Amino acid sequence: MTLLVTHYAGFWRRLAAWLLDAILVAAVFTCALLVWSSITGHQSAWFSPATPALITAVAGSACILGIWLNARLQGTPGKRLMGCLVVDAASGRPISLGKSMRRSLAMLLSALPAGLGLLAIGWSSQRQGLHDRLAGTRVVIEDDAHKSAARLAGELR
Repeated sequence: MTLLVTHYAGFWRRLAAWLLDAILVAAVFTCALLVWSSITGHQSAWFSPATPALITAVAGSACILGIWLNARLQGTPGKRLMGCLVVDAASGRPISLGKSMRRSLAMLLSALPAGLGLLAIGWSSQRQGLHDRLAGTRVVIEDDAHKSAARLAGELR
């Protein structure tokens, strides 16, 4: 998919997408914690000895799923709900699994210096955070004006 006109997703849209994803992960974690506490019989699931392992498992699964979704579907559920697509900066095409992994690892670098790498989304001309620049990606806004006629016809079937 080559974008004819590119509209970059800005800081607030991307923050909203991240918050939607965080709510989804928190809901999954809460459900897992409730199931775990009912299986083990602990009255307070937060103080169960397995809670740290459960937190690690859910967070790790969310990271792996996020990497896969960015490569396969061009975004996590939050990004897709906000109309955002993660694309290759050079071609405008979907990113590979390797590039998605590099982007996720680079996100750690973006967050480390007080989140300055993430805040760069707000002031860079192409709305790229440090992680996007390091991985060679962009987050664009998807709307029907950007789609080819063939792609729109395929969606109608």
